[in-house]
Amino acid sequence: MRNLFLAAALLAFLTASPALAQQPPVSIYGGQVQPLGYVQCTSLGTATPITSTGSVCTGNIPAGAKYADIIFEAQSIRYRTDGVAPTSTVGMLMAAGTDKVFALNNFANMKFIQVTAGAVLDIEFFQ
Repeated sequence: MRNLFLAAALLAFLTASPALAQQPPVSIYGGQVQPLGYVQCTSLGTATPITSTGSVCTGNIPAGAKYADIIFEAQSIRYRTDGVAPTSTVGMLMAAGTDKVFALNNFANMKFIQVTAGAVLDIEFFQ
């Protein structure tokens, strides 16, 4: 139900927003958004925010990012968006090979942890 509400809200916002001229728009849920950047996170043995840089996450959250399309690779991952650290047994579970679009005001509150070693996050940000 929550995902359906989020998808409907995202669709309403995206279809009402004018496309920016910097890059070609990308369609998500039938609306147009502008791609802003990409981050990949590995070594997720401890609760990790996507704002981590260096050996855990390459890249940074781009300024103006409103949406993130995250693909969960290789192993299952747990996440929380309230700033609290998930554990390998507590948090929202996402299976390997799935993806999810997040629309958040503060991506710094997102934290991820692998359920089993070898998990990878591929994250693309949009405005």
